[in-house]
Amino acid sequence: MRNLTLKTTLSALLVSVPLAGAFAEDDATRGLPNVDAMYTSSISLPQTSYARQLDAALVAAQTNLQAGDRSNAVDAGSAAQVRAQIDAVRQAAAQEKATNGGDLSAASYQALSGQVRGIQQTIHGLQNGS
Repeated sequence: MRNLTLKTTLSALLVSVPLAGAFAEDDATRGLPNVDAMYTSSISLPQTSYARQLDAALVAAQTNLQAGDRSNAVDAGSAAQVRAQIDAVRQAAAQEKATNGGDLSAASYQALSGQVRGIQQTIHGLQNGS
């Protein structure tokens, strides 16, 4: 029994030592690329400003307003009203940017993007007859 315990302990030790050495190597020794800590820590940061995000949403609203075919066309009067709403949001954003150093504050972005969501819902309702 003592012989079996000794053999088991020795074999476990002989197997674990090379594995421990392999894991102790650094990435370059094992052929793995080095990780840039500065780049990976900033991946989740937003890459665009609030003003650019709002402008992209307004462009999307204008694009959605344009008729794709006759089945979902919006009449001229309703389209003019929606365009006026889009222009009002654009003007409010421009005023905010002028007072905020060229960008929107988080609070004004939230308020204006909420208005854009409402405009998108209006466009969807007009196109689908609801």
